Amino acid sequence: MAEVYSQIIYAVNSKQYSVTRRLYLKNLALKLSAQHLERRSLEQNVPRAVRDRRQDYAGTSANNANIQPQEEVVPGTRKRCFFCVQDSKSRFFCQKCKKFVCLSHLKAWCPLCYDSLENP
Repeated sequence: MAEVYSQIIYAVNSKQYSVTRRLYLKNLALKLSAQHLERRSLEQNVPRAVRDRRQDYAGTSANNANIQPQEEVVPGTRKRCFFCVQDSKSRFFCQKCKKFVCLSHLKAWCPLCYDSLENP
């Protein structure tokens, strides 16, 4: 019943009302649940595929969700690889963003190549 009243109020307040009831209800539901969808899309304790689909649906960027800096890494610590779908543990991490990376995702450069990347 509330959706009928909200549609009537919306139609009265907007001068160019040409939305079907189905589309109006869909837009209303998405707008009412947008904050909840965004919060759920940023949860880290769900599988990566589910999190990516939630971010696509909520319209949040995967980059914004993954930028959170991690705490200082203790030497010898083994954690899950950030990029792996499987639960592969690694002791290697990115020196820049502190995300753990397994050997299959690790990129290795010799010192000369690494210096050339820093100073193009």
